[in-house]
Amino acid sequence: MEHRKYKLGYVDEESQWISKFQRALSEAFEIEVFQLDQTIGLEDLVQKILASNLDCLIVDYELKETAVVPYNGDEIVDRIRQLYPYFPMFIITSKEEEYVLTQVEDNEIVRLKEELTDRPKILTQRIENKINNYYTAIEEARKTIEDFTQLKNNGKQLDAQQEEMLYEKYLFLEKVYPEEKILPDSLSAPESVNVLNQFVEETRKALEELKKLNS
Repeated sequence: MEHRKYKLGYVDEESQWISKFQRALSEAFEIEVFQLDQTIGLEDLVQKILASNLDCLIVDYELKETAVVPYNGDEIVDRIRQLYPYFPMFIITSKEEEYVLTQVEDNEIVRLKEELTDRPKILTQRIENKINNYYTAIEEARKTIEDFTQLKNNGKQLDAQQEEMLYEKYLFLEKVYPEEKILPDSLSAPESVNVLNQFVEETRKALEELKKLNS
């Protein structure tokens, strides 16, 4: 069965770059463009983005220069990361890279717009790698929880390192799915880990649904 295309969101105030983005990446990805105008505030835009079931978001850095909106792309990224800190995102820019790097906290997500025209295959691979790494981390967290739960169900005692790892995986999934209750109330500290099958099952079901979307 052919896997579905990953869905990218794109934010830019310049129509020519929107067209270039679509031409360069539409073969590899499903693309949703978020139109900007003077009526859409930062929070409204963020909510539209979050409601779109994206696999990755790409935003132009300099959005203020045409006075369409009063915020730049890094502010969009910062706001989404407050809610979903691990969600895959890139900032793309036609400005001097050195300047943008001084304005953005995570330099690894900054790419130059010339990659759209000069190196689209490399940019495509970068985006796919980032999305794949995100979903792999989710799957690994799920598997760790299930494996350690099975050990406890079989009467095995987790050592301190395993308990800490289990706690970290729960915390990771809570940040991936902040709207869900993933972390049991009893897990207030790594040394108090007491895995509940109910939460493992809920996590498993959520990830199975995610797998179906990606198949």
